[in-house]
Amino acid sequence: MPIQGIPDPAGILSHAPALERARPRPAPARAIMDEEAVIMSDPSPPSPPLRPEDASRPNASLRQVVGAVFWSFFGVRKGNSMRQDAVKIRPHQVILVGVALAAVFVFALLLVVRIILRSAGA
Repeated sequence: MPIQGIPDPAGILSHAPALERARPRPAPARAIMDEEAVIMSDPSPPSPPLRPEDASRPNASLRQVVGAVFWSFFGVRKGNSMRQDAVKIRPHQVILVGVALAAVFVFALLLVVRIILRSAGA
């Protein structure tokens, strides 16, 4: 039995409805707790609880963030300082200061190259 003009020489497509009926149906979403079945009303996962420790977490000063990023450029950092930075410094602070310090570093390299080229007479 061809479907929508598709030839079926082996007769495979004629068995497709039987295969659909044989496929097992998924069970309804249930959570079993202490041998009691509870039907979930909302299949979406619950939102994560707000963490009050984030609000009380101390903020790092700009000097601390610049120092941490500066020493990370060299790959040198003391263990105790690194643990304190992990508590105080937030990721967005590191990203912003890191991009700014990288731009300053590139600008300083370009300035040094220009000074050397001028002194060489080029």
